[in-house]
Amino acid sequence: QAQGARVVTLSAYAHSRSPVVFEDIHFERRDYIPWSGYGQSKTANILFTVELDKRGEADGIRAFALHPGSIVETGLSRHLSEEQLRAFGVIDEEGKPILDPSKNLKTVKQGAATGVWR
Repeated sequence: QAQGARVVTLSAYAHSRSPVVFEDIHFERRDYIPWSGYGQSKTANILFTVELDKRGEADGIRAFALHPGSIVETGLSRHLSEEQLRAFGVIDEEGKPILDPSKNLKTVKQGAATGVWR
């Protein structure tokens, strides 16, 4: 009954920061590194999407993972110092967000628009 249903999972390029470490998924036996935790969660999003696409394809259900860009002003930044944010190139020397869609540095609204298809 799906007749062309699509599932879109929001992920991020941060998946490249960490695989899913199934042997210690909750960081119980290794130091917790915030970027590794975030990267692992994004990799898990993508793995879920790949498997959902595989299982649903015969029924017309397709799944896609989406990287909306680097959304500068989200809650994630509260876990990072200004020095780290500067090093990532998302804020300037005055602490103001750098917004440049050509470099994938977007507002929340621009990032949300990435996944909207009418």
